[in-house]
Amino acid sequence: DIYKWVTQEAMKRGSLTMLEVVDEGREKLEQRSAVFSGIDVDGIIIIGEMERAYIKALMGHTSVPIVCVDYYDTIPGLDYIVTDSYGGMERVTELVLDAGHRKLAFVGGTNTTKNILDRYLGFCKALMKRGLDFRDAQLIPDRAENLYDYKLRIELPEELPDAFVCNCDKSAGILLNLLHEKGIRVPDDVSVVGFDHYQTQTETKLELITYENDEKVIAQISVSTLLGRIEGKRKPEGVRVIIGEVVSGNTLKDKRSE
Repeated sequence: DIYKWVTQEAMKRGSLTMLEVVDEGREKLEQRSAVFSGIDVDGIIIIGEMERAYIKALMGHTSVPIVCVDYYDTIPGLDYIVTDSYGGMERVTELVLDAGHRKLAFVGGTNTTKNILDRYLGFCKALMKRGLDFRDAQLIPDRAENLYDYKLRIELPEELPDAFVCNCDKSAGILLNLLHEKGIRVPDDVSVVGFDHYQTQTETKLELITYENDEKVIAQISVSTLLGRIEGKRKPEGVRVIIGEVVSGNTLKDKRSE
């Protein structure tokens, strides 16, 4: 989706884009191959998290400007355009706490990507601000720690929390279907919130409470940043965080009157 918006934004500015998919072997430098071999490019946008060694090898191979999107690191000389994973999840978790929920579970593989880890840390911060111990919250993985295994898997705990806070809407959708199969009602029996505002298929007609990242704005800023670098009008600015908005729905029960 982000690449789609990047392409459209680049075309508006008179630029062409080419897509190169980096597989596991190339990212781990097990295969020798030049990026866009035989084609002159003026700049590169990396979408998603990549191995540091791969990015450094890429920087050593080319001198063109590089902008990283939906990923950040501490490698100098790069621009990083990221969504507000930390603050956004803090806001979503605060919404759950404001509704009177205290027994929470975080759904996500915190050891897989920086984005999921940031969302978990935002979740923990929201709990700590209310004087709650984040270690009391259940941590439920939704994927294998192998970054190249994209299949999501969730197992329900024996003791259900009051609310599931999911690191992404895809996981929330799987969870909603799983709860539906078990006859567990959302939000009457348990609440569920997500992140990303990604339209996911579920067996219910529920409207998920989530956090929307404005991918169009992310693409606009990414393209504008890269073109500015190409034209020599700006230097690398480090990390830029794009703020999103909470999207309302009907998957959160108000327990304050109970």
